[in-house]
Amino acid sequence: MVVSATLHVLRTVSAMLVLSACIQTLQTDAVKGRGSSTRNETVYLGAILTDSSHVALMENTIEAYKSNTSSLAGVQIKLLVEYMDLTEHLKIIDTICNVLLPSGINTVISVLQSDNKVDVHIATGFASMISKFTGLPVISINEAKTLASTDNRVGFKDAQSSYLHLGASITDQCKAMLSFLQYYGWYHFLIVTTAIPKHDRFINVLETLTERSSGQEHFVEREIEWEICNKVELNMEDNLTAQVQKVADSDCTIVLLFCSEEEARAIMKIAEDYNLLREGYVWIAAETILETVSVIAPDEFPPGLLAVKFQSPLYDTNRAVQDATSIYLKGLDEYLRKDMDINIGLPDNCWVDTMVPSPTTEAFLGYLKGQSSGESTRNIIFDKDGNVQNIRVAIMNINQFQKWEQVGVWSKSKSNDTLVINDVTWIGGQHQKPDGLTPHRHITFTTIPEGSYVSLIELSEEECTAGARCKFRPNGIGEYEYRCCIGLCIDLLLKLSEDLGFTYDLYVVDDQKFGAFENGSWNGIVGDIVRGKADASIATLLDTANRSAVIDTSVSYMKSGISVLVKRVEGAIPSDAFLAPFDYTVWLLLTVGIVQTVALAVFLFECFSPGGYAGKIRGPKASKFTFGSSLWIVWALLFNNTVPLKPPRSYTAKFMTNMWGCFSLIFIAMYTANLVAHMIRETPDDMVDGFLDDRLQEPRKYSNPMKFGTIHSTSVEQYISQVNPEMQDHMEPYNQPLAPKAIEAVKYGHMDAFIYDEAALKDLAAKDQDCSLHVVGKTVGETGYTIALTKGSHWTKSINKHIIRYTDSGFLQTLVDKWLTSMCGSKGDSIRKPLGIEHSSGVFMLLLGGTCASVLIFIGEHLFYRFLRNYFTEKFAKKELVAVVAEAMAHSIYAPTRKSDNCLCDNWECQQLSNELDDALARLGELESMIWTTRNGNSQGYTPDICRGKRTSIRQIWLPLPQNETFQGEHHNEQFDSDSDSQTPTKYFPNSFNNMDSLDVLYDRIESTV
Repeated sequence: MVVSATLHVLRTVSAMLVLSACIQTLQTDAVKGRGSSTRNETVYLGAILTDSSHVALMENTIEAYKSNTSSLAGVQIKLLVEYMDLTEHLKIIDTICNVLLPSGINTVISVLQSDNKVDVHIATGFASMISKFTGLPVISINEAKTLASTDNRVGFKDAQSSYLHLGASITDQCKAMLSFLQYYGWYHFLIVTTAIPKHDRFINVLETLTERSSGQEHFVEREIEWEICNKVELNMEDNLTAQVQKVADSDCTIVLLFCSEEEARAIMKIAEDYNLLREGYVWIAAETILETVSVIAPDEFPPGLLAVKFQSPLYDTNRAVQDATSIYLKGLDEYLRKDMDINIGLPDNCWVDTMVPSPTTEAFLGYLKGQSSGESTRNIIFDKDGNVQNIRVAIMNINQFQKWEQVGVWSKSKSNDTLVINDVTWIGGQHQKPDGLTPHRHITFTTIPEGSYVSLIELSEEECTAGARCKFRPNGIGEYEYRCCIGLCIDLLLKLSEDLGFTYDLYVVDDQKFGAFENGSWNGIVGDIVRGKADASIATLLDTANRSAVIDTSVSYMKSGISVLVKRVEGAIPSDAFLAPFDYTVWLLLTVGIVQTVALAVFLFECFSPGGYAGKIRGPKASKFTFGSSLWIVWALLFNNTVPLKPPRSYTAKFMTNMWGCFSLIFIAMYTANLVAHMIRETPDDMVDGFLDDRLQEPRKYSNPMKFGTIHSTSVEQYISQVNPEMQDHMEPYNQPLAPKAIEAVKYGHMDAFIYDEAALKDLAAKDQDCSLHVVGKTVGETGYTIALTKGSHWTKSINKHIIRYTDSGFLQTLVDKWLTSMCGSKGDSIRKPLGIEHSSGVFMLLLGGTCASVLIFIGEHLFYRFLRNYFTEKFAKKELVAVVAEAMAHSIYAPTRKSDNCLCDNWECQQLSNELDDALARLGELESMIWTTRNGNSQGYTPDICRGKRTSIRQIWLPLPQNETFQGEHHNEQFDSDSDSQTPTKYFPNSFNNMDSLDVLYDRIESTV
């Protein structure tokens, strides 16, 4: 294979170098410009052939077509044929550039065949290159990768390919193969190739198509995940038996083969020795194995072998030559029907620097492709890249009689691709779709029960609707028993199975260990995977360097690390818990600064405000408003206490007091809300503060060392043994076989601390019914839980992609929320910090804003009293501006409905006071009548003086009683207060009327108003 590939490269490179030299050598002849004259009745069709029998086919096709077509009846079509020796690679360049193009040809038909596929590949490459750079239409049965995608010259970048391949391209063959697999619901395969030309393109196309179709919806109701199990390139010059062993070792039983017919015979012989041609295997070959078109298949090919072929089973080179000639004639016919010039504008050599296809060349090429005439009138149409657009690929199958037959057809159109399949003979002589064809789609998983990640429950009537059915052996021996496995890991397994389309078995590893290299071998999960008992694991397995050397691990689906679990130690409520809602900075600012400042501000506003106590700081005690009064108001509002207060009188001081009240309301609400949370917290007193605590790292330093350990054969144990052997030696007596055992040891005092995976520890602590456990300290050695797989497993890439997708979509977080909920809440785990200045700055800004507003009001108050007070006093006879509004409101709401008979008032205020006095005198008259009735027994004939319209001194209306005289009424043992509507006992009735100052003042005000 190495020799063949080397020769292939050397021939290609040498041909390209010689081509450059030929261009310089032939430059002189090209400059002479033989020029092609316009031919109105004769056209020239070039042909480069390797088989002389094809000339007669072309001539017969031309004559038959002309006899049936009137438009070509007068046109003479001359066939210029050149025979190629493909071993002379540069001859095709000289033939086209120096022979055919100067002769005035407008198209070349290329039919190159040889047993040496490398020679054909090189010659085809040169022909397609010349076609690209000259615009010369070439119709060929050989596929070639053109240089259209690499040519960025103006006019060429978007130009259509002029090299037309009459056959099934590698892309179309691959699409037909994948459609066949998809038809049967198979999405995995093995690629086997040899070193023949274009084998690398075959692999690249399959990889591209499978990547492009993954994630799209097809006829199945799940996402397609194509899998290429392996790619095996066979070197036919080496030991073929050893190479086919790679195919036998693969777990894929579907093989896509790309090789020549001779190579396929040799491969099938070896494959039969390895039992690869038995029932359950599917082999699908490319068209390359059908070089000899024959109904009878070679004896080495097994019945049931499948292959793809262009058009039909009997479509051979002769038929292709006829079709190529017919395509040219139909295109020429349709071109001439449009009265186009026979000279399509091709150059007469290959050496012009700026070759841009002319409009006539482009027009003629469109008719050759069938794009100008429409799809309905042509059997074969070419697309922009020169491939057959309406292609038809036959699905070939060897039947039990060792004959090739067509069992299906794959066709392509502009709208969609279709596949029709009939009865297929499968390897082994069966006519039914093989069962169990996808053993690699069945994965055996192993796991370990651990908390909410994997738990075992009893099966319900042999069904497991809540999770996955799994098996385990108690104590690792005896017969397997079946249980239902549930948990976060199981939900992840079910999701992967649904999305990737695999089936699975699940069992609990016998020794219930994760895996460590002990006594010369691996144990636990890792050991089962290495020995082939399991294909993968789904558990809380951490990835380590030692494990990665023998198994594959996926990307982590949950972060974790090493942490410490201890028993919760009950603490005491701290003595300063009542101060916990705020930090000491806030308390100091409030008590020392804010309270004193606000009290001083209220005091100063009251003292210096014209509406305050008018400077009576040193006046009578009843009129004094001191700094103590202000401080008393501030403290009372802060603690929301109802105590006697001397409120300020000025508007500014009152406004400032109200703003302080708002501040106090918000502050007390914040304090109360946070006080409860801080009062129920207890200060923990843990023995250690994390994995790096000296009592764990250096236990021998202490006279009474702690008792702590981990789980045997875990990554935690391996990590500690590597970084701290002394710590590992101390832990050895306390290490436990399983996590539940370690939890019990910590709860009942047999261990002081349990070192393990942080995620697992948090879950175990959260599920503790007593809520007596918690995780302390920071996490070290951060890593994550992964899915372990067999080394080199083809599942690794797909599983990684899906785990990343689950992380981005939030599916994994959904599993965390579902399974990792805590029964203990966040008791003792969350640290609530006191509120600082930054948290309560808003309420202080409110107070500051109120203070600034008070200053503005203070200034406005002074301005009012200095400039506007006299005006409002004269107009409204009031000293205060508020009285203006009060008067208007009172006048509209409480306007008097009557006028006193004795009223001499001429304004509203006097009238109101006069009415109030009349009401008071009427009440006094009622009381006087009550006195009279009490003394005399009845009130007949008595009219009180006050009701006679006598407005003398109010004291004169009373008839005082002697001090020793009491009422003698029906209730002679009771004494009444006549100043109340209710009969309230009092000792001396007349004494209740001694203080009449208020009525005298009221009367005096009326008199002064009048």
